[in-house]
Amino acid sequence: MDLESRKYNIIQELFKVKEESVIYTLEQVLKKEKIESIDIPENLKKILDKSLTQIEEGKTHSTEEVMSRVKDKFNLV
Repeated sequence: MDLESRKYNIIQELFKVKEESVIYTLEQVLKKEKIESIDIPENLKKILDKSLTQIEEGKTHSTEEVMSRVKDKFNLV
């Protein structure tokens, strides 16, 4: 079965759905696919990967710490 036929079959099945929760779940899956299909530049991917690694390693600062450092650095009140 080709891709177009599979899509058509899914649409037919979708019309049979009675529960709103099923529709909601399908919407979430489609939104996730849309987000994942965004083309992210390689340099940004590397930065994001490094950031996620730092988070996993606990190398983070609280909002209060960051705000305090910014205020000190830029002499803000």
